[in-house]
Amino acid sequence: MSLRTLLPPTLFTALLCASLPPCAAALNCVSEQGQNLPLNARSAGPLKISASLPVGREVFRQRYPLSVWCSISSPQPQAENLWLHRRTSSTALGNGLTLFTTLNGERSSEPGSVDSGLRVDNHAAADGQPSQHWQRLTFSVEVSIVKTAETPPAAGRAALVSPQIPLLEMGSQQGGQRVTLLLQGADRWLTFVAQSCRVRGNASMTVSLGGVSLRGTRGVGATSSDKLFQLNLLCDREVAGSVDVMLQLDGESPAGVSGAGLVALSAQPLAAQGVALQILHGDGRTPLTLGQAWQIARYPLTGDGISVPLIARYYQYATHVKAGKADATLTWTLSYR
Repeated sequence: MSLRTLLPPTLFTALLCASLPPCAAALNCVSEQGQNLPLNARSAGPLKISASLPVGREVFRQRYPLSVWCSISSPQPQAENLWLHRRTSSTALGNGLTLFTTLNGERSSEPGSVDSGLRVDNHAAADGQPSQHWQRLTFSVEVSIVKTAETPPAAGRAALVSPQIPLLEMGSQQGGQRVTLLLQGADRWLTFVAQSCRVRGNASMTVSLGGVSLRGTRGVGATSSDKLFQLNLLCDREVAGSVDVMLQLDGESPAGVSGAGLVALSAQPLAAQGVALQILHGDGRTPLTLGQAWQIARYPLTGDGISVPLIARYYQYATHVKAGKADATLTWTLSYR
């Protein structure tokens, strides 16, 4: 007859633990809500993701305080640490977004287990006592979302997101009863848009400088009167992420001339010669550098409108000038960095 049959179960367990490395105690853990601890995504407000946001930008980060009640459920006298078992994956949200959790300083988007460093020495569960007699543990979990690929240009083109996403389980390293932390409402919380900003009204605009007389011109470097105009943008200030809004103007420079914000006149019959269009920043002193983006705003925005003041005027770049038609074309580009 075997030793296992002769000995009472509790004595047999004790002998096994004495002959092997110290036995890990199994924890039973509960939350105030029961075995599922809901983390309501909507409490942070809607999260609007723009397709124009650069890949690699963080769009959400929040730290959540948590509390659970745990107790050792087995008769072993050893204490046991609370373990945090990450249950997320890099594909939990899809749509070019990756969900990260930071557990006891360790940030990842993949499944894994992390020791919380919190020690449980309460044995009330082993004695059959209810959870109000267990040990209360408090800690925090940081949840963040990063744009790691291109996102949909509209909500109607987004892949479905689960209404409940398991973030982590809390309990012993093995066995026992765990609490599951769920991210709820992400399917209603996330929304997608194509652009953060657009030109208010018509995307094309005409700035008239009027007629300019060549009489009394002062030679190379002479300019006409300044014409102030504005590029007005309408921006969605609810778009998530910290990003610079950049504007770039492009145009063809006059042959043999560069810099000073000069744009060549359009080739057409009876075109003027020896003059170009000059574009300056709104201060009236700094010529614009064509083909180079500059910052006009930074997200998060306090309002939904951005006005970019600019100045246009004619500039004489040649010794001899000829009167004629003086039209020029610029293109504008918005980008985000």
